[in-house]
Amino acid sequence: MSKEWLNDGGAAFYTGDAGLRGVPVIVMDRDDGTIQYSRVHSNTAKKLKLDVPLDTNPDQYDTYILAGNPVSVVSVDTHFGYPRTEKSIHHVTVEYERGISRNAYFYLVADPGRMDDENLDWTFVAAVSFTGKGYARFPVEVADGTGRVFRFKVVAINPTSDLVITHMTFEFTLDADWQ
Repeated sequence: MSKEWLNDGGAAFYTGDAGLRGVPVIVMDRDDGTIQYSRVHSNTAKKLKLDVPLDTNPDQYDTYILAGNPVSVVSVDTHFGYPRTEKSIHHVTVEYERGISRNAYFYLVADPGRMDDENLDWTFVAAVSFTGKGYARFPVEVADGTGRVFRFKVVAINPTSDLVITHMTFEFTLDADWQ
């Protein structure tokens, strides 16, 4: 894919009249959650030509949505009650109301030195499917799972339903000298 084209070999885009011209396009990078916006300038059945080039080239793992709405929830800094103690998060459980058909993506950053979300180096942890039992438990196997202060972000592109998270539980150990 290039910055001006989105290619989807499995697509069957509408090509009659002006095709999808003018339809908003949202592209979300799976690795860091960055969301880019453009519009369809023209299209074939398998390719979309964008009227505004993207800042980066999407890869096969990124998500694109036509006429969708992005959702991003960012936490405040949390230290789980131990502000000066290093912690290692081992698992996260997300409880949710079922009903959306798309995944949400969970990101984490440890010991953020700044308050502005746009410039943080978020680390992708897991994709969370909002189908099934109403909860998802996943391991945190990234370097940003260890630190004193954490911030997390949940990102989704959800064009049809509300994204309802009812509870989140973090399982962690304290790395402290208790003597």
